[in-house]
Amino acid sequence: MGQSNHLLMVAGAFLVVGLGAGCASEATEEQQQVNTSSDALLGAPLDPQHPFSVGICTGPLQADGSCPPTGTPGTSRCTGTLIAPNLVITARHCTERVGDPTTSDFCSSSFTGTPINSVMQITTGSSVVRPGSTWHTVQSIRKPAGTNGCTDDIALLTLATNVTDVAPASVDTRTKIGNYNLSRGVAIVGRGAIVERYDPVTLERIAFDNGGHERRKAENISFVCAPTAPRTCSVVDYWSSPPVMDVPPGLFAYGPASAPGDSGAGVIPQMFFEKGWYILVGVNTIGTMASDGNSSGSQGVVLEPHGALIRETARTAAAAGGYPVPHWAL
Repeated sequence: MGQSNHLLMVAGAFLVVGLGAGCASEATEEQQQVNTSSDALLGAPLDPQHPFSVGICTGPLQADGSCPPTGTPGTSRCTGTLIAPNLVITARHCTERVGDPTTSDFCSSSFTGTPINSVMQITTGSSVVRPGSTWHTVQSIRKPAGTNGCTDDIALLTLATNVTDVAPASVDTRTKIGNYNLSRGVAIVGRGAIVERYDPVTLERIAFDNGGHERRKAENISFVCAPTAPRTCSVVDYWSSPPVMDVPPGLFAYGPASAPGDSGAGVIPQMFFEKGWYILVGVNTIGTMASDGNSSGSQGVVLEPHGALIRETARTAAAAGGYPVPHWAL
């Protein structure tokens, strides 16, 4: 999201130009035939160890059980995190259309209330495009009452059936982002592109490789900043004019990591991740671009302001799924 030229409405979702941490729904197959990158998650190693990071396919599946090809109208591919046996947290723009900004203000876009598609499902398999994957249907979606395209960009997906073979991650819905020790950075697990690059002059994409939408992990991503009143927080974004933009309260910024398809990935403090404490503090949503057309940074939605919604939804999901309420939702 961002300035009026920072969003592209494509195939029922939006693409964040530059780092492009939006849903993967916009590239042609020809654009995918490029070399891979060494940028953070845009080239990070495959991750077979954290199946709580699930793949999301918005729109009907193909006959072979895979998510439709990139560019299919009314579809999108995103990442989510299983936080209870039948509950996934992800980015709202993976489920709902967002309107174009009408001004140059970074967060001037709003969610429209129109779903990308009435059909949505998740998989714990390694890739959303692999034939024969097992899918769980999304039964209902909860989202914040607000409609701001930045700070309200989370959604909670309740599944029709419990996932029984994967241990869910946890969520911290009560700690303010500024109270974490993030000096060692953060980690994310996502399923997006492994290279994403734009021409900073023509604004056209010149490199893209979806990497099979395989699950990958990136660690030790530098934490940049989070605005806490009265302290402001700014990041470089070549698409802005001037090429610096303020991060609004409710978001936080971290180093280059993600690409189309990584939207909705859970953000975990590095010190938790390497101890095996998979505790989400944010949801990956958007990205910025440097002057050379490469990734400049990533941003995520802080979960604490939405804590009441997340906890209440988790309690409702537990009742529907017939399991104890997660400790973090009590």
